[in-house]
Amino acid sequence: MSVGGIADPSGLSTRERRRKLRAYGRGLGRLVVRHRYPLWWRLAFVFGGLAFGLRHRTTNTVGDGWWVFLGRAEGTLGRTLGGSTEAVTR
Repeated sequence: MSVGGIADPSGLSTRERRRKLRAYGRGLGRLVVRHRYPLWWRLAFVFGGLAFGLRHRTTNTVGDGWWVFLGRAEGTLGRTLGGSTEAVTR
């Protein structure tokens, strides 16, 4: 038996991939606030987004961490800080 798959950002341009990471981070940030995780954990979670590109080098670049951080921060705050709110447009 063999299980295969396609990388999550496969087929997306850099701009689309970063928009998707930001939108996903925004939803995940909202979830963390909604379920009342401790404040220290929420802060570590939001700032940990900066290291996302380092942890997932095979499918993302180091610069993608900024977009994950921004999305998580927006989700935690409950508002967007400009830009599109769509994950991917085609």
